[in-house]
Amino acid sequence: MKISGYVFSVIFVIVSIFLWFREADGSGLTNTLSVKIASLSIWGIFCLIVLAIYLITYYFMRHRS
Repeated sequence: MKISGYVFSVIFVIVSIFLWFREADGSGLTNTLSVKIASLSIWGIFCLIVLAIYLITYYFMRHRS
């Protein structure tokens, strides 16, 4: 479980850096500060949901053994 946690953290950081430094979004619009913050917020909420599922799975696997 440690390795998957590290991989998840690295992917989170890489995608966050990409979202912050890209010049335009998928539709071709220029990224302003508010668009960057919105896209990082959506990415963060998604990652929190995945992290919650990860921790619940870890909890049940730990108590099973």
